[in-house]
Amino acid sequence: AEMLAEEGYRVIEAHDGFEALKIYERIGQQIGLVILDFFLPIMDGDAVFDELRGLNPNVNVVLSSGFAEQHKISAMLSQGLRGFIPKLYTSEKLMAQVRSILEAARQEVR
Repeated sequence: AEMLAEEGYRVIEAHDGFEALKIYERIGQQIGLVILDFFLPIMDGDAVFDELRGLNPNVNVVLSSGFAEQHKISAMLSQGLRGFIPKLYTSEKLMAQVRSILEAARQEVR
């Protein structure tokens, strides 16, 4: 969150998957990208991803994890996950991924 805020992005943090879904239900139309950890309290990232897709099939989600199972990542990518960034990552890698996904989303809208 700090890295993104330092680059000028507006960041909304959720403490768990349930809170993330509540936020997205309220203001999802204002959210350009969701960065989702795989291991979360209450709901794992793959379950949150499924719920987010139920709210918006075109939601832009990047998964971040240090320990996610490869077959689950592959399944999520085939279902519309926009990318995966393994932990620990540098600010440069995070910013490159974020910019790439947001730019691709802008191109789709045109």
